[in-house]
Amino acid sequence: MVTGGRNRRFSRALPEVQADRRYALFRVAGTPFAYSEYEAYVRALDQVWSVGLVPEPLPSALGSELGRVAPGLGGVDRDLADLRPGDL
Repeated sequence: MVTGGRNRRFSRALPEVQADRRYALFRVAGTPFAYSEYEAYVRALDQVWSVGLVPEPLPSALGSELGRVAPGLGGVDRDLADLRPGDL
């Protein structure tokens, strides 16, 4: 299991990461997020844009690489509907 996130209110335990699964990544305000499904990734990008933040797309990575390529991971398949600019 991977845990992470910079802000205690916004970070929580992450779901089990599958080592051989590919994850799409983006970073917002210095915090990376990973998504295993396209629809969830696109929905999260929209949620980030809707609060006035600008997501930075990152190269995709295998679950086994997330700790190295996305240190401080803020979530995996995370719904960002409750995201506020001050959370990160």
